[in-house]
Amino acid sequence: MSTLTYRAILTPDDGGWMVNVPDISGCVSFGETVEAAKQNAKETIEAFLGNYLDREEPFPVPSREIVGDETSEMFEITVEAPSG
Repeated sequence: MSTLTYRAILTPDDGGWMVNVPDISGCVSFGETVEAAKQNAKETIEAFLGNYLDREEPFPVPSREIVGDETSEMFEITVEAPSG
């Protein structure tokens, strides 16, 4: 199986954490801790990619750069690309 690595933005959000994956439209997740937010983001990406596969659409191409602000942390999430 091949892997895809997406860049993500981690931001504080109402006592928890939000993760946005800009390369995948609408791919946002939350967690009470940084670790939970990152794990939830990985699971959300996997679900989104599964939906792309079900619709027989190409996966979004990971970008090389993302932009955040001073309250954000940028990080990468690697997932296995689903196959049909």
